[in-house]
Amino acid sequence: MEPTGHANQGASQSLASLSSSARDVPWLFGLAALLLVAGDTMDVVTIEYIVRDTGHYSVMGGVRDLWLGGNIVLAAILFSFSVVFPWIKLVALAWLWLRPLKSAQRDRWCRRLKTLGKWSLLDTFVVVLLVGCLQLSALVSVVHASAQPGVYAFAAAIFVSLALAFRLARLAGRGAPEENRPGVLGWPVVCAAWGAAGCLVTALCMPILQVEKRGLSHTYSLPRGTLDLAQAGGEWCLASGVLVFVVLLPLVWLVGLGACAFQSCRGKKMSGLTLLSALEHWTMVDVFALGLWLVFTKVGGIADATPLVGFWFMIVAGGLSVLCAWRVRRIA
Repeated sequence: MEPTGHANQGASQSLASLSSSARDVPWLFGLAALLLVAGDTMDVVTIEYIVRDTGHYSVMGGVRDLWLGGNIVLAAILFSFSVVFPWIKLVALAWLWLRPLKSAQRDRWCRRLKTLGKWSLLDTFVVVLLVGCLQLSALVSVVHASAQPGVYAFAAAIFVSLALAFRLARLAGRGAPEENRPGVLGWPVVCAAWGAAGCLVTALCMPILQVEKRGLSHTYSLPRGTLDLAQAGGEWCLASGVLVFVVLLPLVWLVGLGACAFQSCRGKKMSGLTLLSALEHWTMVDVFALGLWLVFTKVGGIADATPLVGFWFMIVAGGLSVLCAWRVRRIA
């Protein structure tokens, strides 16, 4: 049996020494590092133009284009979340694994890294949206985008890092019984969670972007764009990821969180809060919303893009999800 971080809580010990039988952890570190190097250096998207040479873009290439285009803030956001933070997180996880720490210190760091880890997927969603927006039958003679192996390597690196963070947290023995967790969620969380769910459903039903090029135009919506991504582009893995992490899991989490908060408002036990707290790390409508804003800026340099009603509902859904997640972390 693997020892946990609750043993000898007053002493400073490394998690590696406490969990010497966890031989999978070093392999996960190595795999995450290799995938991250590949994801940072390989092309993640190719854009074909009718009037100029095909463009090949890597993660750093996207940052450079935003910077040179005058979008300094967006370039800084993309660079921070997609380049700097994944490596910082991996180094921090190695530090948690090797550094002698007290149990309480290790628990706090594990929780922080689990919370922030999903934001490293920002660049993956940027590629998904970029390919979806430009892979339009009406514009196929003008411009065409396709995902490249780098985006899969990058996404795999982030998911391995997320799994590694959860693995270390489990070895550290995190997770108090639900009934021992104080506080209530309250009516603001009920309104925010169900409001975010409503905004997400509305965004799914409404057009998001109007893309025009050389007199041709196409209206992009999330369901249709995801279907085109899978069928026309053959990117079934990316399309499935959008469906699961941007649509299904967020809806389950938001509706469940609203119900849990409603129970607390009525003075009842918040059943399921532990599960909802764990599920929050895999709901990525907030990351997707930020990626949508970045893509709106990026597409504007290739074609004429106009945000439509669904665009703003998606942004609001992402913002409300951030507020809900913040409140849940304070309680759970």
